[in-house]
Amino acid sequence: MTSQLQTQDESMIEAICCTALDAVVAVDHNGTIVAFNKHAEELFGHAALDAIGRPMVEMIVPKHHRDAHTAGMNRYLDTGIRTLIGGKVEIDGLHADGHEIPVELGLSTLKTSNGEVFLSFLRDLTERNQRDAEIKEAREKAQRANVAKSFVISMLAHDMRTAVGGVTGSVALLDREGMPKRESDLVEAINSSAHQLRRLLNDTLDFARLESGEIEITKAPVRVTEIASEITQSWAARFENEAMNFSVLVGEAAPSTVSIDMARLRQVLGNLLANAMKYAPGASVTMQMSGDGKDGLTITVSDTGKGFLPEALSTAFDPFVRPDGQSSDGAGLGLTIVKTLVEKLNGKVALSASPEGGAYIEMTFYECRTDDEPIQSDTSEPHLKFDGKSALLVEDNATNQLIATRFLEQLGCDVMVCSDGESGVHTAESIGFDIIFMDIDLPKMNGKDAMRAIRSGNGPNKTTPLIAFTAFAIRSQKDEIMAAGADTILAKPISGRQDFEIILKSVLNAAPSPEIKQDKNQTDLAIDPKRLTSLRETLGDKDFRDLAAEFVKDITSLRQSLSEPKHDVELIRKTTHIAISVTGAIGAHKAQSYAEALNARAHSPAQNGLAQGVIDLDSALGETMTALDQFLEAS
Repeated sequence: MTSQLQTQDESMIEAICCTALDAVVAVDHNGTIVAFNKHAEELFGHAALDAIGRPMVEMIVPKHHRDAHTAGMNRYLDTGIRTLIGGKVEIDGLHADGHEIPVELGLSTLKTSNGEVFLSFLRDLTERNQRDAEIKEAREKAQRANVAKSFVISMLAHDMRTAVGGVTGSVALLDREGMPKRESDLVEAINSSAHQLRRLLNDTLDFARLESGEIEITKAPVRVTEIASEITQSWAARFENEAMNFSVLVGEAAPSTVSIDMARLRQVLGNLLANAMKYAPGASVTMQMSGDGKDGLTITVSDTGKGFLPEALSTAFDPFVRPDGQSSDGAGLGLTIVKTLVEKLNGKVALSASPEGGAYIEMTFYECRTDDEPIQSDTSEPHLKFDGKSALLVEDNATNQLIATRFLEQLGCDVMVCSDGESGVHTAESIGFDIIFMDIDLPKMNGKDAMRAIRSGNGPNKTTPLIAFTAFAIRSQKDEIMAAGADTILAKPISGRQDFEIILKSVLNAAPSPEIKQDKNQTDLAIDPKRLTSLRETLGDKDFRDLAAEFVKDITSLRQSLSEPKHDVELIRKTTHIAISVTGAIGAHKAQSYAEALNARAHSPAQNGLAQGVIDLDSALGETMTALDQFLEAS
């Protein structure tokens, strides 16, 4: 170390420079280097003899920092304000060969006989920054891999779940009443295994989506008594079938109305009740709702089963972990999903042993009490009845057959179904009906030709009211449909039983029949839970699940058609026509809007954007399947 200071001052500076583990550069009040230790030589590539006596700003300060360095030095000399002195900062230094070095700078001052000396302690950050960059890159790579893994899991689970849905749906449609016991037992084994696989896939898919942050929370006001009533209606019969006692209690301190995502809460409670049924057979299960003493809601679920071992309580919410000795099916994700969803609902969950024995789970949802009232459903007019009236439904799609038949039957009509245009005409030529509903896009004979045949023939339905039951809402086709013999158009998808009610009322009263159109609101929804709830309430749980099974088949078939390597325009027209009807029937607004847009492109002279339209529709249909699965699992 070389210095221009006097002996005593030099000794002091030399002691500092020799004992310091970092590079030390000392400058006087003019900014001239007066000391330059060995570590500084190694860091900056200058020999001490070359550096001492020269301005520091020219030796080790990059050009783009020099003005700021000089201004800071002058400000300190003029005002005594210590901006950097006594602290640390990361800056760039200048090496002798011209490249910049990331350094950490610590600055202090020392009074000498020649005035104040500024001591810069500098540490090379190159290796640290490189390590940080490598760690960051590794972390980002791991995150990308995790997102990719979640995506792959989601895609595989979704496609596998679609296939399993085909199995469960097909089994549900089997008539096992006259089946031999051996075959019936085998079918039940298939059904049980398929439902078990479905639960595993659902948990896997939910876990993957939660990890990737895909699940969104949408809150709305709901009465706590309605939550209790819904849970009771959904689960009481299931527990009764398992010979288990089940009760839902609402405490006096519970808030009357809370703002919460009911679909996610339903999923949480369903998971916990399913666990109680699975792991505590024969036990009594109690769900209780109360206040948290502030503006929250506390829900507890307890059972009188064998409960958890003490050592299992600490790992119960960990993914893929199940208590030792537990042989029941499952991936060990149920409680993990519960915990994550509760936290997303601004709550916390805790698991403990019940004083009476068994498991005790407490969930508290904070700041959810609200004064807003839930939206009331329309009950303004009682449903009309048309007992004894006969209807012919000519429709080839099973989903639409089921919905239309159930709605008409609930209105008192006797319904006969034909699945193609030719059989529809033959039936209409031999049997008289009060009303005929005719699809347009039918196999063997299209609906327009079928209507012309009925109108031009001498059968009993020559003047019977003929309703075009179709998804063709394009204005250019409306005139053709009416010219073929239709009295009016009932546009698919139907919004509810009231659509048939209006048509039947207008026909029986000989009043002008209004054209029923679908409500186009909420086109961004993958699926409308209100629509599904309404269908379930109208059709009943069994018919609703039959409808869901048919819908799964329809969507699977539609996606297979869309995956054809060569997209024939006529195939796109037919596929989208079916898609408009089927998706609208259950409130799949997003997929319906894409289907309508693609159908319009396929019918336009230019036919632009068909390939992208196919991709968009396929993606929306996939979202619809996922949303329907979630609703079914939560209900």
